[in-house]
Amino acid sequence: MKFARIDTLFDEHKAVLTVKEIADRLHCSDNYIISLIHKDLLPCFIVGRHYRILREDLLKYFFDISPKYIGSI
Repeated sequence: MKFARIDTLFDEHKAVLTVKEIADRLHCSDNYIISLIHKDLLPCFIVGRHYRILREDLLKYFFDISPKYIGSI
């Protein structure tokens, strides 16, 4: 299985991401990303009725959880 570096999956010039953009890139559901937000694992802010996530917060989340999963590979 080939793994991509998480920091290369998202355009470095785009500072704010939508739930849909993240879910599409990570091949998961929008609801999974929203569940991370509701569990306070992924910081966000709201524009109108839509969640927005800072790219740096998304990368921080994955770098924070990655040691947990690297040991299990």
